[in-house]
Amino acid sequence: MSDRRVKRTRKRGLKTVLVYVLLIVACFFAVTPVVWTALCSVRPISELYLGKITLPRVLTFEYYKRVLDQTMFISYFLNSVKVAGLATIISTFIGATAGYSLSRFRVPGGHQYGVFLLLIQMFPPVLLVIPLFLLIKGFGLLNTHLGLICLYPTLTLPFTTWMLRGFFDTIPRQLEEAAMIDGATWLQSFLKIILPVSGPGIATVAIYSFLLAWNEFIFALVLVQTKALRTLPLGLAAYMEDFGIRWDLLLPSATMAALPMMIFFMFMQRFLVKGLTAGAVKG
Repeated sequence: MSDRRVKRTRKRGLKTVLVYVLLIVACFFAVTPVVWTALCSVRPISELYLGKITLPRVLTFEYYKRVLDQTMFISYFLNSVKVAGLATIISTFIGATAGYSLSRFRVPGGHQYGVFLLLIQMFPPVLLVIPLFLLIKGFGLLNTHLGLICLYPTLTLPFTTWMLRGFFDTIPRQLEEAAMIDGATWLQSFLKIILPVSGPGIATVAIYSFLLAWNEFIFALVLVQTKALRTLPLGLAAYMEDFGIRWDLLLPSATMAALPMMIFFMFMQRFLVKGLTAGAVKG
């Protein structure tokens, strides 16, 4: 028996070591481009063409000053905050109400509708570029932030609805029943009982929705033509000119564009992990 236990312990130890090694390798490949971009943004451009992977010999923040003073980076940044923030609020609210309805109310075809939402995620969003362009143009929202704000929730709602439905399934119905015995309505129990205990799930779908809207490029490129209305991805793409790439502008801009999301993830990490695991249990 002791030999078997020793063998089992060794196997578990080897599996644990293997898992950590794979995680370290994955983190290395994920973090290295971000770190390298940040390092290159504070080194002279002449050092980028040396062909050697070395640490910066001289640190300079001249390019950051140039981006802030000579480009429309701040305008692009504020546009992205506005569009992504409002699209996230709309997507999270609609996804929460739809997910709650699918979780609590048994209607004919409800399960099939939930599966249909999941199947929608299999199709690439680029297939919708032309139909959504014609739809946005028909409503007179072409070349406006409102067009993007109305469009982005359509890309995130299938995931947010499905994820929150699974999260709401893990919440005992007795909480709402007790509230309704005390005189609360379905809406009051949803707003005052369910939503407060659904913080991790709400945070998960909010992060997903915000990330998609923050990084989205194709739809913004098609729907926005005015320079002053560009979001950050469009602004960064403008630094890749016909006869070369403005590395002195692109590298610091990309670093500053990624920094807010990195800080946001640091504070929301525990909610994200808890929300993903809870929402994946049922559905």
